[in-house]
Parts: sequence; C-alpha cells; structure tokens
Amino acid sequence: MANVTDAAVVKAMAHPVRVRILGILEQRTASPTQLAEEIGLPLANVSYHVNQLKRLKLIELAREERRRGAIEHYYRLETRPSLSDESWAAAPSIVKEALSQAFLDQLGTEIENAASDGAFERDGIHLSRLPVTVDAKGFEALAREAERFIAKVRQIEDASVKRTARAKDEDTIEARVVVMLFEAMQGTQPEPPASGKRSRSARHQRARSEK
Repeated sequence: MANVTDAAVVKAMAHPVRVRILGILEQRTASPTQLAEEIGLPLANVSYHVNQLKRLKLIELAREERRRGAIEHYYRLETRPSLSDESWAAAPSIVKEALSQAFLDQLGTEIENAASDGAFERDGIHLSRLPVTVDAKGFEALAREAERFIAKVRQIEDASVKRTARAKDEDTIEARVVVMLFEAMQGTQPEPPASGKRSRSARHQRARSEK
C-alpha cells in the first residue's frame, strides 16, 4: 500500500466517481465501458476519470482486447491509496468532506449489496459499535491502536495470499474489514427505543461490543 502524500492526488481522490472506480477495480479488472455501465454515467465522463487515475499511478493497464474493430483497455488497481496523517491534516476542509462522503457512499453501497446477498449470515462475521468517552490523549491512543490493527489485517492477508499460492485449489473469501474512528458530534447519538427494549440484533451487537 502506498501513502498518497501529494496534494494534487489528495484533491483528485476527493471526486466520488474516482472513488467508485477504485472500489470496482479493487475487486476486478474492468474497461471504461464496463465501469460506465456499472456506475451509470456517460462513457466520456468515466474515461476522463480513468485517465486521471492512470496519470496519478493509482490504476494500471491490465490487458487489451480487440472488440468490433476497436481496442478495449482493461484496468486494475495499481496501488491501494492511503492518506498519511500529514496529507489529511494539510487537506482543505472541503476536500476532507468530499473524501469522507465518497468513502461512506461506497461503503454504504457495499454493505447494502452484501446484506441483500445474505453475506451477514456467514459464521464468524463481526459487528460492533463502541461508544466511548476519552480525552485528547485517549483519542490519540485509539488512533494508534486502529493503525496497529490495520497493519495486522494486512499481515493476515499476505499470509493468506501465500497459502493460496501454494494450494491452487484453495478457496478465497472476499471480505471487508471496516475501521472507523471519529468524534461523535451533538445529535449523532441514536435515540433509545421508546419501550426500552432492544431487537435481537441490537442485543447481539451490544453483547459482542462488551466482550
């Protein structure tokens, strides 16, 4: 994973269409035509954003295929972008808002699709929401712990890739690990149920959260 440290790259990543493209190419190779069909935008618009991502070395050409007398280009993710703390701190507020919204939109789509396909019925899935109250030092400690957890996730992924490379018939699981740490602003806390009762899923979530 490469850190995105250049201010121009940070600004480019703030566009929601580019975030959608990166999300798709993270899972498979695709041509601008296929991307345009999935995103629901004109091909010219999507091609422009594809070229910008290629210029920034975030995606690369995977292969070319001849179709109906024309050459179709298929792209894949070259590097999974990750904002450094310095880049995030230096980014204008409007860019931070755009990046955050684009990320949440993409995440919401993935979660909705997974839920409709029954992905949350699999054994071993984990859902936790942890309201916590900390001081400034505590918040910094949580941020460091989140970084350590992400690094551990990458180690597990690398080990899995090595195992599947050795065992050609080994099944793989496309999983998503979501790590979020943010300040809960006034008005973001959900109202408790009027009856004081929780649904089974809410009780299950709380039980896992308190383990």
